[in-house]
Amino acid sequence: MPTALPEAARRALKPLPDLDSRTRRAWTATQSGDRKAARQIGDQFLVAAVTAAAVALVAPQAVTDSAYLFGIAVCALLFGVYLRFSLYVGELSVDRAITAALLLVAGTCFIARPMQLLPMLYLWPLILSAQYALPGRLATNLVLSLITFGFTVGTVADSDSHKASAVIFSVVIVGVTLAYRRLRRHVAELLIRLEELSARDPLTGALTQERFERALHAWVGHGMRRQVETSLVILDVDHMAKLNAAHGHEVGDAALQHLARVVYDAIRETDAFGRLDGAQFGLLLPATRAIDAVTAAERIRETLERRASESGVDFTVSIGIAGEHSHDDPWAAARRGLELAKDTGGNRVVLAEATDVAGPRAAEADLAPSDAPLADAA
Repeated sequence: MPTALPEAARRALKPLPDLDSRTRRAWTATQSGDRKAARQIGDQFLVAAVTAAAVALVAPQAVTDSAYLFGIAVCALLFGVYLRFSLYVGELSVDRAITAALLLVAGTCFIARPMQLLPMLYLWPLILSAQYALPGRLATNLVLSLITFGFTVGTVADSDSHKASAVIFSVVIVGVTLAYRRLRRHVAELLIRLEELSARDPLTGALTQERFERALHAWVGHGMRRQVETSLVILDVDHMAKLNAAHGHEVGDAALQHLARVVYDAIRETDAFGRLDGAQFGLLLPATRAIDAVTAAERIRETLERRASESGVDFTVSIGIAGEHSHDDPWAAARRGLELAKDTGGNRVVLAEATDVAGPRAAEADLAPSDAPLADAA
């Protein structure tokens, strides 16, 4: 069975090189409303605040200034409450909070002088930075940690052995941070690749029916809220069962792959193309009027009819389109248009509406091919 994917689909399946970009980091603190990581960081700030306050109360003799340690506890508490409960936490807020954690650790180490725990305390904000911070912020935090670490060690350490061990630990901590960041990046690449693979049909590279339906529901809802029309198109290969029976399934698969290539070459990056069932495909055209969708679909139909032989067999497609009053049930309207296209001989585009004053209606598209941009947005 042929397994080659259209070039556009192969590009979509490649791991994106800039995995730290804000548009792709679905696994970060706040992308798409996911605040799980922000809450986790907030919890750690709260634990740090309680710990600092407890040290200042239980063992005041261990610190040079209990009042200053209480101030650090209050700052940590405020950061923790904000990250844990605020509805307006953004990526920049998380980045700044991690840098603030680094400064709080430096202040705590300077006044509490915990030489044995000094390196481990610095590891906490650096691991947070490796997990959540943007690349530039990670570099800033590493430099800041080395500066504050060196200053604290030079001020607090009372022997050369303490200073030597602190230097060794600082090198280890930086290495652990960078190794963790690299590992997290590889995991992110795998997760994105698996997500893309699970969302696409392996034969044609089109979206799976589930992913396509999710895109449809999201765009139709968005269009209704913004009063922007979104068009749904359903394509179906004419007489697919006869084609498979006459030429074999391998030829049929090649025809479906050719169809996908033609559609991918024609649509915009904002459009969604999915395989619904067998030889039936869906095309979602956001911010596109029904009349422009008809023009786009007619151009695809004409291109397929003219270039079908490139797949090794001649075939045509029938296309149904949901009309401008079909937002309540675009599936029903598009499928009705497809049925009418099939019933009237196939190899044509039909625009249908689910309901209007006179009841169900449909109109066959009779548009000549043109060189205008495909599916011009409204």
